[in-house]
Amino acid sequence: MIIDPSKRFNSIKDYPKTTILYHSKRYNPIISEIPVSKDFHIEDAEVGCTETHKRMVENYFKGSRFFINVGACGAISSGLKIGDIVEATSVLCSSGFSNFFGYGDILFCRKKFPEIIDVCTQCVPTMYYEKTDIHKEADCIEQESEAVLVTVRWLNEKYGRKMGACGCANLFYISDIIDRNEWIDTLKLQDSRNIYRKDVLFSALHIYDR
Repeated sequence: MIIDPSKRFNSIKDYPKTTILYHSKRYNPIISEIPVSKDFHIEDAEVGCTETHKRMVENYFKGSRFFINVGACGAISSGLKIGDIVEATSVLCSSGFSNFFGYGDILFCRKKFPEIIDVCTQCVPTMYYEKTDIHKEADCIEQESEAVLVTVRWLNEKYGRKMGACGCANLFYISDIIDRNEWIDTLKLQDSRNIYRKDVLFSALHIYDR
């Protein structure tokens, strides 16, 4: 039997309507330096789909109605370069998380950030730069976007009519260029990741088209 989260978490008066989720403790010192309005809650969702889902569900019942997932991804498309900020408007589900809810292999999200490049991302169950099968339609690859879209759909179907609908966006900075034929881990070669982390957080906080 699945525990009903509506019985577990309580609504909090004036809770921020938008929650930003990140997946690395290296964001913490950056967040402490950025002015954040009371309209936003920023939280470490750790790594992977399961932890992301848990944080989203808890924040939904506390009062958030929009979730912005930020992180890093590896670029597969030749048109992308290190440091680009992209928005995933379609997600190829290969982590297995969507199957648990019966939602299929591809999920779509209406574009929320008009000024940002939109991409199709592939969500995988392991570190995104490890060797895995790349879908031919994928522009980039990462680890949490599938959970974000699945969780929003599930919350809306199960609780939206009674408690209010929620939405989401997935924003990533390109941290690696990953060749489709030869996987090369370039993470250790990057010296400017904190700059990119700050850029993607700034995008989430300042140019969201409400």
